Amino acid sequence: MKKILLLACALPCLLTAQEWKSGTGKPSAQRPDGLTAKGGIVLRAGTANNLPDSTYTYYNGKLHQMVGIEYDDKERVVRERGYSDFDFGGYPDDDLKIEYKYSAFMPVGTDEYAHELLVQDAISYRMPYGDGVWHEYSRNVGYFNANGIPVKTLSSYYRGEGGPWDGVWERPDISVALETDASGNPTVVVDSIPGTGGMRAVARFEIAYDAQGRFDEVNTFFPDETGGWRPGESITMTYDGNGNRFDMHFELDEKGQWMETYFFETLYDEQGNMIAETEKERGADGEYHVVWSDTYRHVYSGPSPVAPVKAAGSSSAVYPNPSSDCVTVSLRDAENALVTIVALTGQTVVRQSIGQQATIALSSLPRGIYLLTVKTSGGTDVHKLIVR
Repeated sequence: MKKILLLACALPCLLTAQEWKSGTGKPSAQRPDGLTAKGGIVLRAGTANNLPDSTYTYYNGKLHQMVGIEYDDKERVVRERGYSDFDFGGYPDDDLKIEYKYSAFMPVGTDEYAHELLVQDAISYRMPYGDGVWHEYSRNVGYFNANGIPVKTLSSYYRGEGGPWDGVWERPDISVALETDASGNPTVVVDSIPGTGGMRAVARFEIAYDAQGRFDEVNTFFPDETGGWRPGESITMTYDGNGNRFDMHFELDEKGQWMETYFFETLYDEQGNMIAETEKERGADGEYHVVWSDTYRHVYSGPSPVAPVKAAGSSSAVYPNPSSDCVTVSLRDAENALVTIVALTGQTVVRQSIGQQATIALSSLPRGIYLLTVKTSGGTDVHKLIVR
């Protein structure tokens, strides 16, 4: 359904933003975007007060999924149960359950992993209506390093051939890191599926990280006729001061030039919970249009979430946004600031000192997404700026 699930089944846990967000199950582990992963939810905080016990997903404004979540004493998700794909009458089509188990694993006689790995074994169940019995239908095993990044994932499926559930595990799909950096983070990952004569490589990912250890760029390659790899897609990732992530996707055109095709944005609330995901694709008119949008609502039945700290980005305002000709930057507290505008290529296109308010011309900039940074003596704000 979503391109951000990245090119079929490849690298299922590394870049997925939707599907079943399996997480790391390790309270101290950090996702590459700087957020702590806990099962189906992503959180900045590490206390039990910030763990929702249920979440509701709305797809294009319609309730799509509701999930109840249970945790162990280490704040790891051990069970998710819910209903998915609500029909127009408001009734669920599927009763779903996922159970998680965790263990530690240290590779022996290998040098590619710098840390002990955490193994997450997740088995999914579906209860077909009229049956009343839970049926296993998939199993996913992830091996996560100390940073909470998967270095190996296995996906097997439990299903019959158009008939009853036969209880036979099919051969798994495999994603595995061939190369890692000094922190044990994957830099080259290959995704393979069963084929004639054994496993067949179907995708290769080359991954770069920024200074904070977050995903910076992912280049995808597919097999060509010569047995080599041809470029498929390039993704550039940027982050604002609130931890929101924006993925710009590029594909090669007929002239062999990289062309912007769509972007994907993920938004978080002040507790760090994911609250929205949106994909926008460039249309024939050259403008970006929403393809799909998911929103999330989290429910806490235990203690109230801890009070959030003042969010980054709150000491300045940028408007209008989007804009085609100019943008106004207004400071709320400081008397002066340094404003920079950086393109997704990393090029600084504007660098300007301002007072409490200033208007900056944009007419010379190509259409696209930029990062506008406002630096004052009290800190730095980062805004996503869209130039039309």
